[in-house]
Amino acid sequence: MQKPTGKNSNILITCSDPRVVKWLHNKNVREKLSINAGSFSAITNTGSIKFYLNENLMDKLFLQLDILTGHFSPEKIIILNHTDCGYYKSLGQDKEEIYIEDLKTVGVTISEKYSSQKIETYLLDTETGELSNA
Repeated sequence: MQKPTGKNSNILITCSDPRVVKWLHNKNVREKLSINAGSFSAITNTGSIKFYLNENLMDKLFLQLDILTGHFSPEKIIILNHTDCGYYKSLGQDKEEIYIEDLKTVGVTISEKYSSQKIETYLLDTETGELSNA
C-alpha cells in the first residue's frame, strides 16, 4: 500500500478546546491551514504545545510525530495555538506574546528534528477565527 503524501497528509498539532474544533470546521480557516476533511492527522491535548513544554514532555510529542511522519510522509506540520487558552490562564501566562513565543520555540525545535518537513505556526483568535502567522 502506498503512503498518502502531500496535501492529503498534513499533521496538525493543536488544543482540544471546543472553540478551536469549531473554527477547524470553518472553510476559510481550513483553507489557510491546508486541511480538508480526512486530509490531516491531528495531535490534540489540553494546552496544546504549552503542555508539552511546561511538563517537559517534548519526547512524547516527538514519538507521536515519528509515527505520523513515518507512516504518512506529510507535506507539512502545522502548529496551532489559540487565544484565551485555559491552560495558559492556569499558569498566569494568557498573553499573546507568550503564545507566539511558544509557537516559535516549538516550531524551531520541531524543524531541527524534522528538517525535511515544512513547519507552519499560527495563532487562532477564538473570538473571530482570524489566523496570524507566528
